[in-house]
Amino acid sequence: MASGEATYYLAPGTVLHCSREENERGTPDHRYTLLAADDPTPVPVTNIRDILDDLTFRLRKTEALDETVPSMV
Repeated sequence: MASGEATYYLAPGTVLHCSREENERGTPDHRYTLLAADDPTPVPVTNIRDILDDLTFRLRKTEALDETVPSMV
């Protein structure tokens, strides 16, 4: 059974991980997962929209934190 893995860095602290394994019929089965430094839970990806939604959510979350935390500079 052949397998393979790849990781692509999408943004600071966020990577897209791809793994491939052959199923019992010998057909490649691909799995895509988003992994983020600030969240230990892997996010399954089924299409490109899942990636965009997750990155947009993380950006908005960061912007909201920036607005609520006073700057020390």
